[in-house]
Amino acid sequence: SVIQSPMMKYLLENGTGHAYYHQTGANDSIVTGRQIRYNRNVLGMVMFDLNDEFIQKTYDVKPTPDSMLYVMDEKNEFIYEPGTAMLDNETILQLNQELDGTVTSVERIIGQTSYLVISRKSEYTGWSTLALVPMKSLLTETVRIRNVIAEVAIIVFILIVIGPPQVSS
Repeated sequence: SVIQSPMMKYLLENGTGHAYYHQTGANDSIVTGRQIRYNRNVLGMVMFDLNDEFIQKTYDVKPTPDSMLYVMDEKNEFIYEPGTAMLDNETILQLNQELDGTVTSVERIIGQTSYLVISRKSEYTGWSTLALVPMKSLLTETVRIRNVIAEVAIIVFILIVIGPPQVSS
């Protein structure tokens, strides 16, 4: 019965605004619910079930090819982790506990690689999101953008210098 399930117990105990990560093996999902109340009495529950594919499409965003994004629930269980994780889970959990509850971006050296670590915690679900972007990749992207801007500036300058004499002739 759904009413006696651990998921329903969790949602009823933690009230509105919490999500439950339901691991079923092949079809992992996230269930969130909202209590229906009348005169402070719980009449029922509206539940939403989001499948794992939706979660992966939402969180599988990479600003650089070697960046990593992790989402952990309040019990430090992984909701989402990249398929090509270069760091072990213990390191990520330790970093999450160190930055717990803060909305920050800091630079950390992990395994002789410097990372920009961006931390966010959802007030609604209590989930923590950690994004790790290697500083080397950020600098590479910055240099690439700088080079494109320089090329565009040179082309515009050449057009300005050559253009007016051609128009006046």
